[in-house]
Amino acid sequence: MPSVIVKCVMTVNDSTGSGFQEVHHWLSDSDTPDLTARITSLNDTIAPARALLLSQDCSIVNLRASYPRPGAVASQPKRVFFQGNLAQRGGAQEESLAVLWNDTTHTKTKTTHMRGIWDIISFNGEYHPDGDIGADWSAKLDNLKTLLVAGNYGWPSKDPLLSASGSVTNYVIGVDGLVTFTVSGPNNARMVVDSIIEVNFSKINKSTSPLRGAILVQVVNATTLKTVYQIAAGPFVSQGRFSYRGVSFKKYSEMLSKSIGRRAQGRPFGQLPGRARARPRY
Repeated sequence: MPSVIVKCVMTVNDSTGSGFQEVHHWLSDSDTPDLTARITSLNDTIAPARALLLSQDCSIVNLRASYPRPGAVASQPKRVFFQGNLAQRGGAQEESLAVLWNDTTHTKTKTTHMRGIWDIISFNGEYHPDGDIGADWSAKLDNLKTLLVAGNYGWPSKDPLLSASGSVTNYVIGVDGLVTFTVSGPNNARMVVDSIIEVNFSKINKSTSPLRGAILVQVVNATTLKTVYQIAAGPFVSQGRFSYRGVSFKKYSEMLSKSIGRRAQGRPFGQLPGRARARPRY
């Protein structure tokens, strides 16, 4: 039976113009998921419950559901406005509530950083949902958890039975600038032929090659990977390593623990980035 993991994103703005995104995933039993249904679920249940846990200076302003497909990404956005709790002031921008989830098999965990939290629940850098206000917070957090669990949301987790790793024994650079790797590993058949995947490369040419880190490649066969984009690289000198992270879906079960965490916000939304443009690698 085909299955696709749908990425569900809520975008939050604060009064300074900065913001953040919060991501949950959902497993479809179809290879063409109904994104309208995912947006409806976010809009009608998840986003309103999440907004109640935001401080007065934050608002959910956009929803998006997407999934990968060959050569592209299917995506559906929706502009919304869910105001945060007007009765609660916000804490520091970089402060979050770090929620540790487990899955239904009780063998996997994941931490979600919930930002835009009420200032009142953080004291001396620790989580203190005390008094009547703390009880109100806890009740709203429990409600959000119930909705996420009932909605079958979760996260993609590395699956050893779907992943592959091994050695890079050679590479050649074509006249088109694309790099073709020759790889060797016991589980290479897990990389589906003709699929486009992200593979992490390391140690090539004694870790001095630009062919390092996560690179998008096409699986030509079990021993051959070819870059999707041009990358300038020198001649092959010494072997390296490759690692492919195959994932399976894990459904939310319980919030095991909660603590005050740190997760800085990104650049202000709707403004030009304050950094140099991306440079070509070829």
